[in-house]
Amino acid sequence: MHRVTVKDVQFSKVGFVMLLESQLDQRVLPVFIAPGEAQAILVRLKGIESKRPLTHDLMRQFLADLGVEVRRVVIHALDESTDIFYATILYAKDGTIRDIDARPSDAVALALRCNAPIWVDPSVMDKAGVEPGRVRAVEPAAEEPIPQPPETPPVTEEDMIASLEDRLRQAIRDERYEDAARLRDQIDELRHTADK
Repeated sequence: MHRVTVKDVQFSKVGFVMLLESQLDQRVLPVFIAPGEAQAILVRLKGIESKRPLTHDLMRQFLADLGVEVRRVVIHALDESTDIFYATILYAKDGTIRDIDARPSDAVALALRCNAPIWVDPSVMDKAGVEPGRVRAVEPAAEEPIPQPPETPPVTEEDMIASLEDRLRQAIRDERYEDAARLRDQIDELRHTADK
């Protein structure tokens, strides 16, 4: 098994990508994730304080209040036909070890808050892991290589705000007003922390 650390979350042409670095051989596992989970992970990585608990903070507190201890997260499978990764959260409750299926992004966001180790199955790392310096969010077509900059700039608070604003506009168009209000609050909170 490869124990990994969250090296970074970056913004690419096709969305956010979480980069998990193996402590065993420094290979990097790139996993595309949604903007909300990218924000949840980046907030923790950058040490940004939230005035109100975000979803994964709430989940951590809820589990702690119930006496549940998150022991580890394992990204154990990759469906190559859909490029979907599968993860499991292993937790202890009343001396019994249990597990639950989770998206890798949610599992990692929770693991970061619970100081739980993150592991990747060797078969997943062999299928999708890349050597350091070869992380590419978009694979070029054989006939049209896409030039890669030497280093992708890190995701900024402005990137996260722009992404959330896009989601807010879509929620309003779809008349999902509760989601719109939640997104508005997230934007206001990010703007407030960016102004400090």
